[in-house]
Amino acid sequence: MAKILIIDDNPVMRKLLEKYINEQEGYETVTADDGRSGIEKALRADDGLPNLIITDVLMPDMNGFEVARALKTNKKTKDIPIVFVTANDDETSKTKAQEAGAAGYIAKPFHKEDILACIKEHLLLFPSISQ
Repeated sequence: MAKILIIDDNPVMRKLLEKYINEQEGYETVTADDGRSGIEKALRADDGLPNLIITDVLMPDMNGFEVARALKTNKKTKDIPIVFVTANDDETSKTKAQEAGAAGYIAKPFHKEDILACIKEHLLLFPSISQ
């Protein structure tokens, strides 16, 4: 079963993403309400590493770009695909996401189908990460 980590400081957005993802059979979700706890949950090996990480960009304390850079420089998490889901739909933000190691970028507002298609695509592209 694929495990998806959702990192977002907005509780409504976390619940919405979790609801969409849980509707897809076989996906387990884990959530974090800030970047630091997201990194901790991503590294927690006793739970098993996530197969995919979805993160917001704009979060207090540690933004999504910082989260992605931290995860991409850690040997345990460097190969896990990271998808940004954010209200920032400008080219600068997309470039920063790519530089931070993003596998995907989805602008808010989004459709459930877009999220699920992105998840399926990246789980297929990174089969060694899938359990």
